Amino acid sequence: LLAGKLRHPEEIRIVAQVLEKHFHRIINEETLFNIDLPNPINDLIHHSTAILQGCVPGMSHIYPTKSFRRMLIHISRAVHFDEPILLVGPTGSGKTTACQLISKLHQKKLQYINCHMHTETADFIGSLRPIRNTDALQAGRLFEWMDGPLVQAVRNGEYMLLDEISLADDAVLERLNSLLEPERSLVIAEKGGDSVELTAS
Repeated sequence: LLAGKLRHPEEIRIVAQVLEKHFHRIINEETLFNIDLPNPINDLIHHSTAILQGCVPGMSHIYPTKSFRRMLIHISRAVHFDEPILLVGPTGSGKTTACQLISKLHQKKLQYINCHMHTETADFIGSLRPIRNTDALQAGRLFEWMDGPLVQAVRNGEYMLLDEISLADDAVLERLNSLLEPERSLVIAEKGGDSVELTAS
C-alpha cells in the first residue's frame, strides 16, 4: 500500500524489504492482489467469476484490470475491518466505479455527494425545510427536518461516497471527524431542540 505511491521500482522494492524484515513474511503481489487465488486475505473470491463474466447487475461494462483489482482488494479489506477509506488517483482511474461495485457486491445502497467549494454542512447532515404537508401546516408547524445523505447512510447502515472531498471547505469536513473516530458517532445539533446522536453500523 505504501509502495503504491512510489514511481521507481527500486523504491518500491525497498519498502517491500522493510515490511518483509519486520513482519517476517515474503510479499508476493501476484498472490496478494489476485482475486482468483484462494488466500486468507481475499474477500472477493466468491465474487471474482461474476465480476470477470460481467454478471454483477449494472456492472457489465467493467473489466477488472490489474490496478482495478488491486483497488478492489484494498477497499474490500478496509470495509471488512470497518475502516474509513480515502481513495486518491487521477480522474477516470475507477475510484467511483470500484465503490459502486463493492456496494453492489455487499448488497448495500451507496449514498453519494459530489463535493465542491460551495458545499455546506447541510448538504451532508440535512436541514430544516418548509413543510409542504397541508395537515402539518394546519397544526401550526412551518418547518420540518429533512435528513441529508450522510444521516440517511448512518441510520440505515449504508455506504457513503464523498466525491472530490478535497474541494469542500475545511469547516465542513471537520463536521465528519466524529464519524472517522473508532466510535463512529454523529451528533446532530442542527435539528433544533435536543441534540441527536447516531452511531454508524
